[in-house]
Amino acid sequence: MSLGSIALTLLLAGTPAEVTVVNFPAKGTVSLGLMPSGKLDIERMGTISQIRIDVDKMQPPQKLDALMNAYVVWAVSPEGGFENVGELAVSDGKAHLETVTKLDQFGILITAEPHYLVDKPNIMIVSRNGTPKADSIRRNPITVEVGSYDYTKLQPAAAMGPSIVLQARAALQLATAGQAERFAESEFRLARIALGTAEEMLGRSSSMEIIFPAANESIRRSQRALIMARENMAASTLESAKNDATALRRDSQQFQDRIVQLMKEQTTEQDEVRRLNADLATAIRDRQQLTRDRDAAVNRSQSAEKDLAAAQSGTGLKLPAEYFDLSKEALTPAGFEALTDIAKTFKLWINPLLIYVPENALQIAKKFLSDSGVPESRVVIVPER
Repeated sequence: MSLGSIALTLLLAGTPAEVTVVNFPAKGTVSLGLMPSGKLDIERMGTISQIRIDVDKMQPPQKLDALMNAYVVWAVSPEGGFENVGELAVSDGKAHLETVTKLDQFGILITAEPHYLVDKPNIMIVSRNGTPKADSIRRNPITVEVGSYDYTKLQPAAAMGPSIVLQARAALQLATAGQAERFAESEFRLARIALGTAEEMLGRSSSMEIIFPAANESIRRSQRALIMARENMAASTLESAKNDATALRRDSQQFQDRIVQLMKEQTTEQDEVRRLNADLATAIRDRQQLTRDRDAAVNRSQSAEKDLAAAQSGTGLKLPAEYFDLSKEALTPAGFEALTDIAKTFKLWINPLLIYVPENALQIAKKFLSDSGVPESRVVIVPER
């Protein structure tokens, strides 16, 4: 699939749009009007709000944009959420919709869309509600984000046809661009079959009673396949990220284990050097042989130190000399702040932290961390080389 087609379903930075949210009374009908023209009546009936919209002069959505095939009405909640409450039917220049919502506080937006089942409003706002005439009815202007989906690569239908078929073609295009064929294969296949049935019936000049159900089924399944594909892609990305994190933790643990092993080898070699030096003091007659043994041990120790330095390059935390007041055997203010931060966060470390300090400051650092309650198992303090 080309990058261009994938871009169809990319989330974009939304465009701000103003809408007035109205708190509708429990009884009575509120007439808000539509801007720039049209009539909007809202009536609360128990737990639902009855919405009636009438517009006298409304051109087909394709006149605004060849890619748009439907007018969708949105109820906008006080929190900025969008509820698709239905398609505005257009016939002979007149538009009408009667629908309901459970919201008792909302505003109305009407947008031009590729098909009537989209889940987020397009940037092409054609109308919105006005404000109630009665001052006693509360209203709240809010800003919402529209135009989250990029439809610029959507191809207009090659051949004309009923609106419902144009919408079905657009819905399947969007599902294809959203990789539904890969991530929601079963639902996508059924959507394509339904559209094929609608196209075949259209080619036979069948009645709309036959064409409409198949095209509507294709729209419904295409939108569902697109949503499923988005969810499955997100789940796949999350699983991949989890696997990467697990691998990184494993590699980090192996690296830390190698550092500890090299430190043990260094200690062993240093012990060997001290033993050889002690033997040299008490065994003069074996001086030449012991010297050779000692030199060999020193070389091995130096090699181990080089291996340790190479393994530790780029890891650990280096505390500079200016963090320590050696004359007072205490920390400077900067050193106190740095070690305090370490003491506060040691529980967050996955592995023990390696800290380099000047050799003559080892005890100062160890004592401070010990007094701060940091277990020795959580830090490895070594002299700076």
